[in-house]
Amino acid sequence: MTGQEDKAFIAIRNALLDAQKELDLARARVQELERAIADKDRELLRIKTDISALGQEQAAALGAIKATDELLSESLTTELAATRRQLHQKTVEVNAIKDQLMATLLSKDKIRKDLDEAVAATLGQVVSDEPAKGKKDDTDKSEKIEKLREALRKKVEQLEKAEQEKYELQRRVKAAESGSVNAAQKAEHDQRVKTLERENTLITTAWYDITSRLQSNHVVLQRRQDAPKSWLNKQRQMVNATPRR
Repeated sequence: MTGQEDKAFIAIRNALLDAQKELDLARARVQELERAIADKDRELLRIKTDISALGQEQAAALGAIKATDELLSESLTTELAATRRQLHQKTVEVNAIKDQLMATLLSKDKIRKDLDEAVAATLGQVVSDEPAKGKKDDTDKSEKIEKLREALRKKVEQLEKAEQEKYELQRRVKAAESGSVNAAQKAEHDQRVKTLERENTLITTAWYDITSRLQSNHVVLQRRQDAPKSWLNKQRQMVNATPRR
């Protein structure tokens, strides 16, 4: 993924978080208004009961209180309706941002797949037809290959860990959308996502560097007959491949 695509991905995710925050605020406002209306209804009932006990001479006072309460209830009802409209609008915006985020993730997966195919093609082809220069050169080359293979293995492990953490963060974000995670935890998740994005960028850069070094050392790796299906297992297959003699 290029730098511009990373920035677009981060911008979309930030927009999603902002919209989610506004949606939570709107929901809280709706609940507050509903509680206020319920409190007014209970207060009105209490006042009616008290005035009824005072007798018929208090009927005029009851009428005035009732009229005032109706005005307050009408005002609260109007505000509640407006808040519900805002809530609906924010819900639509959040769904649109989620769709855009999903499209970005699919694009990222396609780029990663293209990168995997390019790396596999580079590691699987014969990059040199030069004759051997002696046992010492073969020994030096074998040592370099082992070092590069170890570096590849570490990168695969790092990527696997990053993938696991990404799935865990997705689970937590889903829980946050249902209201089970507070703002501080959301901020922590947001920071962790940024860290994972930087790690994935570094890992991708390392893949290109290691692939280039393998080409310069004229390395040929064998492919297994049964190619694994998962992306990480494909990387392990390339790491554990044995050079031809």
